[in-house]
Amino acid sequence: MKLVFKYRKERARTRVVYRPVAKLSLKSADGYWYTFTAYVDSGADVSLFTRGDAELLGINIYEGEPWELTGIGGAVIPAYLHETLARIGSIEFPARIAFADLDGVPRLIGRLDVFTKFKITFDERNLQTIFQPYD
Repeated sequence: MKLVFKYRKERARTRVVYRPVAKLSLKSADGYWYTFTAYVDSGADVSLFTRGDAELLGINIYEGEPWELTGIGGAVIPAYLHETLARIGSIEFPARIAFADLDGVPRLIGRLDVFTKFKITFDERNLQTIFQPYD
């Protein structure tokens, strides 16, 4: 089984770019699944979502493990790590997700707990990201 996600077309300052994204669902405290579109970032150690996402999911971010994430240019983003259930396609798995203590960050699907569940291919020629579950 393969899950294929088309790259997202975006405007950069002087040109159009295509970026790898995928849909990742997270289970809320009240048992509902919420689906988010996030950048697939092989350079990100951990998946990152916003404070508003945590609130939607019924998660108090301050009850998580404090983390400091460093982005491009050395900017530090305060975040809190939580374990929750995640789903890509029909594959459910426990995942540790960092929730930033702010809303102005892009959602990222990082390596921790995700890249060990799927073989991920960045198909630049066809502008798609392919997730194949490991058996």
